[in-house]
Amino acid sequence: MTKPATGRRGHLRMHRLPALLIAVASAILAACNDAGPAPEAPTTAPTTTPAPALPTVTVSEALAGAVNERATATCEATARLHENVTRFLDAPSASTLTAARQNWQDAHQRYRELVSLYLLAGIGLPQIGDDRDPIDAWPILPGYLDEVAGYPRSGMVFSEVPLTPEFLREEHQSTDFLYLTRGFHPLAVMLDGDGDGAPRHEAFAQADDDEQGINAPQRRADLTRLMSNQLTKDIRVLCSQTEQQQLAEALARVVETLPEPVPAAHEPASEEPGQ
Repeated sequence: MTKPATGRRGHLRMHRLPALLIAVASAILAACNDAGPAPEAPTTAPTTTPAPALPTVTVSEALAGAVNERATATCEATARLHENVTRFLDAPSASTLTAARQNWQDAHQRYRELVSLYLLAGIGLPQIGDDRDPIDAWPILPGYLDEVAGYPRSGMVFSEVPLTPEFLREEHQSTDFLYLTRGFHPLAVMLDGDGDGAPRHEAFAQADDDEQGINAPQRRADLTRLMSNQLTKDIRVLCSQTEQQQLAEALARVVETLPEPVPAAHEPASEEPGQ
């Protein structure tokens, strides 16, 4: 439950919040490796007794707006990523692939910025359970998904496993934490390949089944499309009104623990000469 901000003490704390969020979030992001995932937010330890109800907390409009801005930017960037991945798969070319890769970078950065608020608030991300993260898990074994140098005709692309949303959910980190089938990084593997220098978009060109009855380009496209669609759905949870409110309230509790700002000392007005 929230109540409107009242009083000078609450105003001073909330007035400092945008600067606090920017400073702390920037420090968190600067400490991360740009090529890796966002650091994992802490998860709540299981308990056998109900947790006590949290006290009422004040959430200012500025704080609620900051959370909404980060969440909305993340969901919109991920939606654009899915749109451009779809365009690439419908018409594979160097230009459509470049657009999809650029959107991947933007969406991933937006997500990391949102995660920094969860870290600041000290609460867990809603999608993480049993130490498994369906959005930003890392590291990854690329050969589990598609062929790589030294291991031709490997991975799900060259297998007969069903490429369905249910299978991807069940298989994600099921037997090994390196076996990723959901999230940003499996999608990046499908878009980038193994970096062997061959034009990646050609690997998605239409072709007939091979001598073993496997249509690798079609399965590669199907797997990529499934990953992109599932990522959009998983990210969308973070934009729900309920999730934004929980994050804003957790941040407000952090702000309430901050010391009061010390008022700046006022210098006495200097007298004009001759007075």
